[in-house]
Amino acid sequence: MTNVITIVMVVLSHVIIVRDNAMNFIINTDNYAFSPYAITFISSFIISFLIAFIILIKNKVNKNVAMLSSFINFLCSIYCAYLFSVLTADDMVEQLGKISFSSIGGLIGVAVGVIVLGQIYKEYRTKLIKAYTLVIPLMYSISKMGCFLVGCCYGIEYSGAFSVTYHGRFAACTGIELFPVQLLESVVFLIIFLFGLLLEYIIKSQKTVIILVIICAISKGLLDFLRASHVGIVISVNQVSCLVVIILTMIIQFRYVKGCDSDG
Repeated sequence: MTNVITIVMVVLSHVIIVRDNAMNFIINTDNYAFSPYAITFISSFIISFLIAFIILIKNKVNKNVAMLSSFINFLCSIYCAYLFSVLTADDMVEQLGKISFSSIGGLIGVAVGVIVLGQIYKEYRTKLIKAYTLVIPLMYSISKMGCFLVGCCYGIEYSGAFSVTYHGRFAACTGIELFPVQLLESVVFLIIFLFGLLLEYIIKSQKTVIILVIICAISKGLLDFLRASHVGIVISVNQVSCLVVIILTMIIQFRYVKGCDSDG
């Protein structure tokens, strides 16, 4: 493990230069042999789905069903991530020719996969929903590190502490000090992931899924204000999506509580 950390730090030292006491970052993407986004994107699936698989097995879900859930959710996530990026682009025709994935679309894909599998394997529905809800914040956190390293989904102009300036062919915006919104998103959603584990395994809350979904949607919506793409608009597509998620979650929760009351 120590060797792996050392290798990672050496690689990053050739890419990220920290300057002065303000801890501002300079990232030269020309130092990459290839875009690190692909590595973090794939790693987010491997690590998150592996944890979800372990959770499912510990909860006595059939091993074949657990493996199938990883496969189905991966396909649904990739497809929806690409489709969402195309549908929300200013020029959809041009976007079709690009390899671009939306994190919101990817999360929608996981939700679709879980819902479909929950309908097929109804005895495992609750366990599938809980397992993948727990790991979604981690998946998002890892993928955002890729965005930070290549400069996509970049933040508003900002010259204070921890600002980041990009250079090179992979960066979408070069030579301007920016707010490191991708890094902040990564940290926030890692904390949410750990909080979810605390809720589920220490506090043993009965509402872990509802709480996590609402916290994730609110956090994503608020952080979107710090993106450069939000400048000049009142509400973004991402924020509308988050609002829809919150409303649907509240409706589902209300119906669930009402159903429990009627059964009682």
